[in-house]
Amino acid sequence: MKILYFTFNVPSETFGGGICILQSLFSISQFADVDYVGPEFESEELAKYGIKLSNIYCIHHSNNLILRFVNTLFYGISTGFYQSWKKVIHSLEISQYDCIFMDSTRQDFVVRWAKQFSKPIIIRAHNVEIDYFEAMYRNDRKFSVLIHKNIIKRSERELFRFADYIIALTENDRKRFIELYGGDEKRISVVPICIKPFNQDLYERLPEPFIAITGSLWFGPNAHGTEWFLDKVWRNIGEDILSKYSLVIAGSNPSEKITELARQLPKVNLYPNPDCIDAFYQQASVYVAPIFYGAGMKVKVAEALSCGIPVVTTKHAFSGYEAAADGIYLANTEDQFKEQLLKIARFTDYEMEEHKRRISDIFHSNFSMERSAVCMRTIIEDLMNRKYRL
Repeated sequence: MKILYFTFNVPSETFGGGICILQSLFSISQFADVDYVGPEFESEELAKYGIKLSNIYCIHHSNNLILRFVNTLFYGISTGFYQSWKKVIHSLEISQYDCIFMDSTRQDFVVRWAKQFSKPIIIRAHNVEIDYFEAMYRNDRKFSVLIHKNIIKRSERELFRFADYIIALTENDRKRFIELYGGDEKRISVVPICIKPFNQDLYERLPEPFIAITGSLWFGPNAHGTEWFLDKVWRNIGEDILSKYSLVIAGSNPSEKITELARQLPKVNLYPNPDCIDAFYQQASVYVAPIFYGAGMKVKVAEALSCGIPVVTTKHAFSGYEAAADGIYLANTEDQFKEQLLKIARFTDYEMEEHKRRISDIFHSNFSMERSAVCMRTIIEDLMNRKYRL
């Protein structure tokens, strides 16, 4: 099988969308020859996953601001890669491909172009983009956000009209897509975030045992959730927890409020901009994800599960992880967070080890890259069989 793959974001472990792209590339390259069309990337990123591509066609971001403005305002094209993408597709022999696969629901021009060749078109949706931009506009009523919100609304609707199959990250997203765009429910399925486990050889001098919070600490949902947890939960944490655990917060560019609260409160250790985040998961006893809003699945939850540690998180961040319910403790209020942390703190050593083994099993069965490859292969082969049988 030969697949033509499109992305307009870089495959990278440094952000959630990039991890989704790595997952897609790993999964489809396990059973097909893949030609990549997308931005330039670090070859080491793909090498770590053992991803081998047949051909690579790099697209480049335009520096022509006037052209990009015209494309956005008059043609509804919101990516600066469009001009370079147009040049690349003219050099491709489309007849050699069995199907076309794209990450993202923002570029409907790709499926419009691909439809003329009568090839199966599969789209992996990282989130419900219109809901994401609606939330952005509520928080920041800039004219530029309004323009992109309207562009994305049309683009996502048109993409659903032309694509043959949609792969959503969560069941909530799948239901929302059907609510928004209708169509045959059978052409939308769910493959959650799946990741590669950390390198187990890394170790840092950290105040063990500890509860961990990680993420981009300047980013709205992460920053606000961490600030809330420090101010509302950790400030009033009970001695049963405080006597057993430290709190370790690691991530890029922490907000001023996080930095100040970390100085004020007991047993809080802040690690700004660490070179490597792996050890903060591997050595943690508990992971906390106090995220109350945002888009898509939270990769950090999968990363914690991959290390076999119990996770305390909100109902919002739980979306997509229903299969891991035995390893995730839900909490939406300060009292609930304290109750769940206290429950974990009271585990005996034997109970904790048994719990960690169960979480590891859940991860490998549901959120591993190998599981993703099996799911993707089933979806694509079933689609192609139906397409050509018709």
